[in-house]
Amino acid sequence: MGCAWIVALNDYGHLLPAATVSKVEKSLHIAARGDLYRVGGVDGDNSYPCYSNPWLMRTILQNWVGARVGDANLTKSGENFAQEIYDLWSMHHTLSEFNSPTYAGVAMWALALWNQYGTSDSLLKKYGPEMLTYSWEELGQLYNANLKNLAGPWDRSYGYNMNEYASLVGAVIWGAIGREKAPVPKNLLAMYHQDDFAFYPLFALSTPEMVKYLPAKVKTNLLRFPGEHMYTSQAYSPPFDTYPRNITTWMSKNVTIGAETVAEHVVGGPSINPSQFTPAVIQWAIDDHQIGCISHWVTESSIHAVAAPGSLKISYANATSTDAPVSFNFLFSGLNVNNGFNVTGLEGVPGLNVKLTTNALPNYTMTYNTDHSVNEFSFYNITYTMPESFTGVPFVSLQIV
Repeated sequence: MGCAWIVALNDYGHLLPAATVSKVEKSLHIAARGDLYRVGGVDGDNSYPCYSNPWLMRTILQNWVGARVGDANLTKSGENFAQEIYDLWSMHHTLSEFNSPTYAGVAMWALALWNQYGTSDSLLKKYGPEMLTYSWEELGQLYNANLKNLAGPWDRSYGYNMNEYASLVGAVIWGAIGREKAPVPKNLLAMYHQDDFAFYPLFALSTPEMVKYLPAKVKTNLLRFPGEHMYTSQAYSPPFDTYPRNITTWMSKNVTIGAETVAEHVVGGPSINPSQFTPAVIQWAIDDHQIGCISHWVTESSIHAVAAPGSLKISYANATSTDAPVSFNFLFSGLNVNNGFNVTGLEGVPGLNVKLTTNALPNYTMTYNTDHSVNEFSFYNITYTMPESFTGVPFVSLQIV
C-alpha cells in the first residue's frame, strides 16, 4: 500500500486535492516510522533481508518518504536497508526468496521503484539497475516458453501452472512480450488466486522502467525456448538456512525438472509454509492444452534434492520426522475434470514415462484431493513411506524414460 501511494503522489499528486495529498503524506510518514519497529527475530518478527519482496519495498518506502517529509532518520534507514539486502544478494547474485512465480515479480517491480523514485544520490539508484538486470537474466534461464511456465524449484508458489492462476512474474512477462505470449490465464474470471490480478495495473505503470534493463537475449528466450540446458545457482536465507541452498534445474523442450538442497531449522522453507515451498518439481506438457506437475510436498527440514538431465533425486540424510513415519509425498496436478485418464501412481501419469526407484515400502498410498485446500488446485497425493525400522538414508529417484 505504501509503495502504491508513492506512485500516486509522485506521478499523480497534481490531480489530487491538497488536503488529500497532505493526509496521504502523513499516513505514509506514520507507516514508514512504524515499519522501523519491525526487527527480524524480535517478538517473532520475520522482517529480515532474506524476506526479499517486502524488504525491497520497505527500502523505497523509507527513502522516498524520508525525502518527501524531511525525515533524515527514514532516509538513512533506506540506505541501510539497501546495503543489507545488496550484501546478501551479492553472495550469489540471487534474491533469497528465490524464483517465486509471485514474489520474484514483486521484487522486480520494487527494484523498478528503486530506479524510478529513489533519491538521486542514494544506494537504491546505484544498486537497483544491477539487481534488476540479474533478475531478468535469471528469469531468462528458468522460463520455458513452450510450457509458458517458470521451472522449479520455487521457494514460494501459489500454484502449479502459471496459465491457470494470477502470478506476478506473469505480469512482468506480459509487460515484456505482450499478453498473448505471456503466462497469463486466458479466462480471468476462472483463474485461481484472482486477488493478485489487482497488482497488474501498478506493474503496467512500471513496465517501461523494468524493460530498460531487459537484455535482448532474455527477451528472445521469453519468446522462444533456447534449447536444452542446465541451470545451477545458490540462494541463502539467514537465519533460516544453515548453509546456502544449492539449486539445480534441467530445462528441455517439453519437460523441466527443478530441485534445491536445503538444510533449515523448520519445515516449509523460510516462509515456514509447505503449501508454498516447492524444493523439487517436474513439469511437462500432457498435451497441447494441459501442463502436468509433480511437486514434492515437504515433511523434512533437511532435503537433498538434485535435478539432472531427465532425473530428479531426493534423499533425507538427516530425517527428523517424529509425528509420523518418514515419507516422500508427491502432489500430481494438471488434469482437467473430464480427462478420461486413470492415474495409477507416479509411474502412471499421462504424457510422461517415469521410472521410480526407492528404498521406501513398495506399496504407496494415493488419494485425490478436490477441496482446493492447497493453492486452490485439485491434485493426487502419492505417498511412499519408509519402514519403521529403517536406519539408512531414505531416497527416491524419478527417471524420465
